[in-house]
Amino acid sequence: MISLPEPAYDLSPLRPGEIPLWQLVIAQFRLPEPTDHGASHWITVLRNGMELCRHHPADEEIVRLFALFHDSCRHDEYADPGHGPRGAQLAIDFRQAGHFHLDDPRMELLVTACRIHNGGMPQSDPTLAVCLDADRLDLGRVGITPDPLRLSTSTAKAFANDLNPTPLLIHGGSARQEREKATVLPWNGLGVFVDGILHVKIQPL
Repeated sequence: MISLPEPAYDLSPLRPGEIPLWQLVIAQFRLPEPTDHGASHWITVLRNGMELCRHHPADEEIVRLFALFHDSCRHDEYADPGHGPRGAQLAIDFRQAGHFHLDDPRMELLVTACRIHNGGMPQSDPTLAVCLDADRLDLGRVGITPDPLRLSTSTAKAFANDLNPTPLLIHGGSARQEREKATVLPWNGLGVFVDGILHVKIQPL
């Protein structure tokens, strides 16, 4: 039976029915905690995506699944150009195993979003656009301010244009050390959190 430990962190973005799927995906995730690409980041992408869905006609179910799968197969914290296609294949495998249900056209969008999210160009399809922007709006966790020219939606572009240009990183410390000194990035309510503010550490089976 799949169960979660008593959480000391915010799981509110997850629907109850999503927790078993998240548990299974996290169980196969290779990078050790703490990581910039694990469940804490996925939750933030989910929060960002749901906020963007309020302003754009994206498919919320695809966005929610993208948040879970897009970085789920990273094997390296830094250079890992194959992680998007691996995440897409994991989504295909999990759908075939019956862990979630999407029809073929919607599944194609999810697979495409996972495959292209790392370095992909801005997208005109609203679901692909929201998926990619939800991820890129969390670049602050690694000390990068999102570039409006790399964003797809008008909401994300406007938001990025309003960001404080002051770099998050301070000379003399690692990215994670500097984030731990911070409280929360000044990104208005799009769900962009830093270490110490939002932690999601779901224990593997």
